[in-house]
Amino acid sequence: MNPNILTALAVCIVGALLEGLCAGSGVKKYLGELRWPSFSPPLWAWYTIGVVYYVVVFICAYRVLRRPATEPFRNAALTLLVGVVVLNAVWNVLFFRAKNLKATFVFSLIYSIVVIACWYCLFQFDTLAASVLGLYTVYLLYANVWGYRVWRLSSSAG
Repeated sequence: MNPNILTALAVCIVGALLEGLCAGSGVKKYLGELRWPSFSPPLWAWYTIGVVYYVVVFICAYRVLRRPATEPFRNAALTLLVGVVVLNAVWNVLFFRAKNLKATFVFSLIYSIVVIACWYCLFQFDTLAASVLGLYTVYLLYANVWGYRVWRLSSSAG
């Protein structure tokens, strides 16, 4: 099998495992304790979003890995993409373990900046990968509004 495909798959598998470790146990229980904005999707949709996220990561990782390491912006894009995967897992620590919704929201904004930086690097040499990550970037607009509302609703729940 193509080593670039295997590496891109490994990035996704390690990222998903890291997410699970960072979230810990009691995820469904904690989600049930939160107040949700009216525009929240059902739980099954969150799972679908997670799968689509890893499809995006796989496509971007594969397309970056198949380019020569000497290509401008290639190594920066790869580093930022791995950073996105790691930061996505760290988000789970703040949200599920620390249960600090304000810190989670602020972290989400910083995370979005890293995703945009990755998108910019991808755009310099691979418009398909940049377009795919661009769709995720648009989703982050929704995710940040959602995170803000969960924080405000759940903090005011007393």
